[in-house]
This record gives sequence, structure tokens and C-alpha cells, in this order.
Amino acid sequence: MQKNYFILAVSDAEHYSGCKIPAIEVAKDRLDQKRWPIYANTRNRKIINEGDLCLIYVGGEKEMSGNFYGEFTIEKIESGRRITLVDKEDILTDTPDRVIHIKDLLIYKEPMRAKTTLKKMSFFPENESRWGVVLMGGCRKLSEPDYEIYSSSLMLVK
Repeated sequence: MQKNYFILAVSDAEHYSGCKIPAIEVAKDRLDQKRWPIYANTRNRKIINEGDLCLIYVGGEKEMSGNFYGEFTIEKIESGRRITLVDKEDILTDTPDRVIHIKDLLIYKEPMRAKTTLKKMSFFPENESRWGVVLMGGCRKLSEPDYEIYSSSLMLVK
């Protein structure tokens, strides 16, 4: 089976009290569990498979936003009626449609600014001020050439 590449985006989450929880905290909690939720409206959710490589993008407006934080390989994907919540119970989220189980997790020593790298990719919009739209939907599939751009940029950070 051919390996595919995806960017999984996480944004600031809403706490039941009304305050915002930074996306980086949500991401770290998911990564600590080695589980990542995929929701019913997540873009590309049906084409993600075991063995695919996922890049973690931290969105939102709080600390670490606008950065790639790390990457992992998908060990397995859980689906069905018995899926449990991944995010903490005090965060307002839906029940996931699928749950990715993580292996080979790599957290970068230094976060990598996303816009700088995405600018070089085939899908970057002509209107640069709207660059965030390429990550809407929670999951962006990358072509192999775009992944190579990402990978070469990553080497500069390490």
C-alpha cells in the first residue's frame, strides 16, 4: 500500500466554561494518549490509512499557533459505535467518527513556521493573506512533491 501524507490541524478548543484552551494543549493531550480524533466533517477522513504519515499543525490564536509541531505514523484506525472521546470531557467536542492510533511520534526540537513552508507548495493560494484556508477542514492531503518541500524545510530547522 502506498504511503500518503497529511497535515492534521488542531485549533483552540472551547471549554465548557466558555474560555479557550490553546491548540497546543489539545495537541499535547492527544499525543500523550497516542490517539487523534477524526470527526464526521473532517476533510479526507475516508482516505487516511494505516501507515500514512501525519504532520501536526497547531492553529488557533494562542501560544504556538501557526507552527508545525511534529509528526507521526498511523498505527491503526478505530471506527464504529464504541469509539470513546479523545479530548478531555470539559472540552466541547463531538464524538469522533474515527480515532487514529499513533506510532513513531516525533516532536520537533523547534517548531517550524507553517506559512514559510506552505508558501512553496503547489496548493498555496495566490492571495497570500488567505493562506489559512488551505488547512481548513482539519486534514490536508499532501502530494509527494509537496511533502518533499516540507521535509527539506524541516532539515533546516533541526
